[in-house]
Amino acid sequence: MEGVRDWRKLRGYRSHIDIPSTILSLLGERKETDYRGKDMIRDPGSDIVYAEAVHNEKGRPVLIFSEAEEIRATFAVKKGSKKYIAQYRGSSILWEELFDLVNDPGERIDLSGDENNRQVLDELRSELSSHMRTLGMGLMEIERRFK
Repeated sequence: MEGVRDWRKLRGYRSHIDIPSTILSLLGERKETDYRGKDMIRDPGSDIVYAEAVHNEKGRPVLIFSEAEEIRATFAVKKGSKKYIAQYRGSSILWEELFDLVNDPGERIDLSGDENNRQVLDELRSELSSHMRTLGMGLMEIERRFK
């Protein structure tokens, strides 16, 4: 298996969603449309990593939507040394945070209100919005699914 030796080439952050696609590809079982994740061996990716979570107002994962009083969705994007996180209820952003992972690896200092970071914040908002649309999770879809 030629690709197995190539795992050493992987550097930086990757998304967990890429693991099944990579394993199946290494086993010769994956077709390109089977999973959302990317084959980490064949697609070295970029410096962008996304994360999504659906949970209730207490932060617990939601498995059955009808059993939750309120559904929230949290999305994150990490690009280079910056990480942006936003939580939605319907199409409304409840809160958002921006972190500099080099100077603040513990994510304790929220830079989202700092005017000096406005351009980075806008860029990551746009990046996340594009990713959400790719998943079929644009603001209108969130409103319909998680209202």
